[in-house]
Amino acid sequence: DVRTSIAERLYYNCDHLAAYEITSQIMREEPLHTKCIPVHIALLVDMKKANVLFRLGHSLVDMYPEWSVAWYAVGCYYFVTGKQDNARKYLNKATQLDRLFGPAWLAYGHSFAMENEHDQAMAAYFKASQLMQGCHLPHLYIGLEYSLTNNTTLAEKFFTQALEIAPND
Repeated sequence: DVRTSIAERLYYNCDHLAAYEITSQIMREEPLHTKCIPVHIALLVDMKKANVLFRLGHSLVDMYPEWSVAWYAVGCYYFVTGKQDNARKYLNKATQLDRLFGPAWLAYGHSFAMENEHDQAMAAYFKASQLMQGCHLPHLYIGLEYSLTNNTTLAEKFFTQALEIAPND
């Protein structure tokens, strides 16, 4: 769990390569490390490793179809490959299996944002912000969506909140 926390911190500081090295090592040692899998998936998305996401997602679904993280991985695969309807389908399934799984809500928001569905994206990001207390990313993405809809006052408010949480990002 300490290594996972370090990897997560590196991920939030945009040091994806170092974070990926740590999560990959953890996944080799313990393929079902439940704390590491979401961070590892997020890194695979950011690094656009679609083939690895495909294998991971489908192996998780085959073994544990009741795990929200398994469907999150599949949804992230479709997100990376640009198939947003399929991404939303599987990310929605992940959020239905575990309504408190913040990373799935964040990715769900991204799938809407990719198609300029600002209201739906913000709804998912707001849910993620409630679930991911202390994480700046939902606030950052809410601010981004507000800026894209020309609501600079609210955009600035959420950018400021994100900056207060993570001043170095």
